[in-house]
Amino acid sequence: NPLPTPGAFGTMLACGGFVPRTMWRAPLLASTSAADFWGRRWNLLIHGLFRRTVFRPLTERGVPGWGAGAIAFALSGAFHEYAFALQQPAQRASFGRCLAFFLAQAPAVSAEKRLRRLLGVPPPFDRSSAACTLAWTLLLMPFAPLFLHPLKTSGTFATILELVPRLAVAVP
Repeated sequence: NPLPTPGAFGTMLACGGFVPRTMWRAPLLASTSAADFWGRRWNLLIHGLFRRTVFRPLTERGVPGWGAGAIAFALSGAFHEYAFALQQPAQRASFGRCLAFFLAQAPAVSAEKRLRRLLGVPPPFDRSSAACTLAWTLLLMPFAPLFLHPLKTSGTFATILELVPRLAVAVP
């Protein structure tokens, strides 16, 4: 159950009779593992949708959790391919990168869960969420360019920078 969204926008939604939902729970700063990042912190709306429509139906039909998770990641990768690369002819060079990024997440999450069941959480990770965040970030960082490539080559990052107000500093 996502918690109500704090802030002015959440308050406006609540005044209009809507129940605002938290979409992200500090995924980059508070995640303690890949499973925590994808399962409890990043894009909770899509996570809930895939849990209800992909993961749960597959596991109820006997597909192991790791297999259902891999299928959910593959579907997410296919969606991102459609949303990013396939819709823009100039993005054809990025074709397959988003899918590869999401396919790489499935074994990382599955391996982490299996190791945690077999070995527990080793020191210093059992005492430090910061150590966990740093370790899993370093482990998954090499895969980030696969996801970011279509955003970079499409000019999305440049557009975002144009929208962000800049502070001008007068130098005497």
